[in-house]
Amino acid sequence: MTRSPQHARRSVASGPRGLLLALAALVASALPDVACALPLFARTESAPCARCHLAGPVLNAAGERFMANGYRATAVAAHRADGAQPLPVSIVLEAGAMYARGDTVGAGGASGPHTTGAFRQHALYLHAAGTAGVNVSFRIQAGLDSAMSAVHTTSAFVQFDDVVRDGALAIKVGVFDAGLPFLSAARRSTRREYLAPVELAAQGVELNGAHSAWGYAIGQMNSSRAGVGSNGHGFNRLEDTYLRVTRTLGGQVVGGRLLFDRQDSDIAFHAWLQHLQAQVAGRFGTDRLWVVPAYTLDRFDDRPAAGNHQRHQYVLLEALALLGARRDWSLAARLEHEHTTAVGPAPREDRDLAALRLERVVTPDARVALEWSRVAVTAGVPRESRVDALVQLAY
Repeated sequence: MTRSPQHARRSVASGPRGLLLALAALVASALPDVACALPLFARTESAPCARCHLAGPVLNAAGERFMANGYRATAVAAHRADGAQPLPVSIVLEAGAMYARGDTVGAGGASGPHTTGAFRQHALYLHAAGTAGVNVSFRIQAGLDSAMSAVHTTSAFVQFDDVVRDGALAIKVGVFDAGLPFLSAARRSTRREYLAPVELAAQGVELNGAHSAWGYAIGQMNSSRAGVGSNGHGFNRLEDTYLRVTRTLGGQVVGGRLLFDRQDSDIAFHAWLQHLQAQVAGRFGTDRLWVVPAYTLDRFDDRPAAGNHQRHQYVLLEALALLGARRDWSLAARLEHEHTTAVGPAPREDRDLAALRLERVVTPDARVALEWSRVAVTAGVPRESRVDALVQLAY
């Protein structure tokens, strides 16, 4: 038995296992990410959001360097040496309305259209990130659900920076996104989620760094296997390995990521690798228009039956344009195609996604957006078109 090709956020057992593991234990799967540019860094660094962001949550090259360097800019690293800076915190509130129209699918296939409309209020989200000393950085993202009854976190890690000087090596421990920095589900420019597994929700340990125009990382993350083992779903099951590398070329960035994912095998002797994921992507553009193409291959053994190899292939093209003299308008578009091979009794399947979002920055801490998106299966069902209207406030 194998699990979904895309790593989901992982729920883990609670209990005191040291500070870092206690932070990691907070991760939950019920709360969607809030994608936004956090004003906490604009306050702590006394810099405009545009220094690190293209638009909304989307980072530019300077923002990616700032994040990789432990939320430290070269010019301000010295004045934090005493560790006496206030805790940088942001609070985000998002609300909106959604209208969707799609097909209702019964046992015999399509059984007619359906429509759904709803007012959505995503309750308070709290983000804390920054430095806790000269060479220690951290990030915690938590929020209350819409009923204000439970607290969830989607990110909780500590990073020990400059293990090798000048950013050549850092050690990260906790729960974090280990995907390519410019292709991130948490920093996507649309509300509609990706078809492609661009997010790698790691719970474990990562060695990362940068040298010259290269960025690199290698990590060990908890497996979510359900098979035999003394620890089950708990901690200390660091079985999955990933590698990541990026290269900057004249302001453009290319990168790749490999995931060696153990999973549960239907073959007794086939225990090391059940899921291999390979991804290549790039970010190309100017100061007003950026394009991100990406290709991902997911290869699964024993799916849908022992001895078979199922492949998912994803092609993605994302574009972001800044509009207006003040660049306070942005237009984001994304096209995706997923192809799943036919293996044994399982037929081939194709899915397509299109999304278009227009956003206005009213003030640095307030924005409104309108988004249209559509998901369809090549055979015709199921399919869904959706319109989202959003208002986001941040402090």
